[in-house]
Amino acid sequence: ETQTGMEFVRIHAGQFLMGSIIGEPDRNPNERQHKVSIAQDFFIAKYPVTQAQWQKIMGNNPSQFTGDRLPVERVSWIDVQLFIEKLSTLSKQTFRLPTEAEWEYACRAGTTTPFYTGDSVELNQANFANQIGKTSQVGLYPANPWGLYDMIGNVWEWTGSEYDEHYQGLENQSVQKATSSWRVVRGGLWNAEARNLRSANRHTYTSDFRYSSIGFRLVRV
Repeated sequence: ETQTGMEFVRIHAGQFLMGSIIGEPDRNPNERQHKVSIAQDFFIAKYPVTQAQWQKIMGNNPSQFTGDRLPVERVSWIDVQLFIEKLSTLSKQTFRLPTEAEWEYACRAGTTTPFYTGDSVELNQANFANQIGKTSQVGLYPANPWGLYDMIGNVWEWTGSEYDEHYQGLENQSVQKATSSWRVVRGGLWNAEARNLRSANRHTYTSDFRYSSIGFRLVRV
């Protein structure tokens, strides 16, 4: 991407089992396992959007923890839509947030274990458990098997999907309309327990909510 230098990774279409198996440790009731088809290849950002990238497009930095290579945070889902609109206009390309299904597919990277790191995640594999007391530079921890960084820990990531407790199809939709309905975030955060970093773990906030643990990454259409 020419305006900010954002890098994207091609994710090939395929099928996967979204959600968690009954009996997975720390499983939540809203993680019903079901088969999902990703019908088309898509390009997802290698890293969460950084503060330098946000500032270049928006001219401000709302983040609590400041640093050019730190992920931007304290941005609402609605704020992100404005960023996408400006970036798309400037770069003459189309961007959006990943759907919840695309996000989990990319995070799992072909794995079926609770974490893409296996049955557990260690402190040298992601920024979580309040180990440094704040966000960390993107790319500091190892990538997942498909070359994506910070898919777990560091900041929650907004998806384009509206939240549905029972998985009835919204996980495959990316909505751009700026409403105050509940949106899905994924990936866990810098002060989360390991259970929040499981590939199937889901959380939700209203689209106008801002916090120092919520950022995002983009899909290029």
